[in-house]
Amino acid sequence: MTMLGTHVPVSWWTLLVLLCGVMLGHPVSHWLAASLGWRHRASVVAWVAFSAVLALTIPPVWAEPADPDHCLPDYPAQVWIEPLHTSGGVGGGLLNVLLLLPLGAALVLAAGRARIAVVVVLTLPAIVEAAQRSIPGRLCSFSDYLANATGGVLGVVIGMLIISWRVPSRECCGKRPHCVRCGVTV
Repeated sequence: MTMLGTHVPVSWWTLLVLLCGVMLGHPVSHWLAASLGWRHRASVVAWVAFSAVLALTIPPVWAEPADPDHCLPDYPAQVWIEPLHTSGGVGGGLLNVLLLLPLGAALVLAAGRARIAVVVVLTLPAIVEAAQRSIPGRLCSFSDYLANATGGVLGVVIGMLIISWRVPSRECCGKRPHCVRCGVTV
């Protein structure tokens, strides 16, 4: 499938991983809500967003084997140059940014704080890129990591803005970092 001028690898593997994630969404989010005190609905959205990330990045793409040494840039300037010239150009970079944005926002809304979400959105793309080294047809790319992490962090910022808009400061009891009356943990 082609989106924004770049190939998006959608296959029966992708649909199978996404379907499994959606089916596990309710039980996993129920466990997160019960054991960690996360919000149930936002946990469902976070789990489905996580499943979508895995569905689009982990299944194999039956193509020519990728160069395994392409993970890290060869020189420092390549960190800023590579995202514009690899991974599908600007369209591919934008799709990589959008991939983790919903996950970052949903994690913040589910947990009520940013720390966990930041750790997940910075770690998950690194794990995915490392795994892609051994998946047929996948390419490990530092520019993909940067775009995914950027999207995840933007999602965290959006999630924090939603939390701050949802709970007006005049209603808060003023006990930071946890407000007992409104139940928000920052």
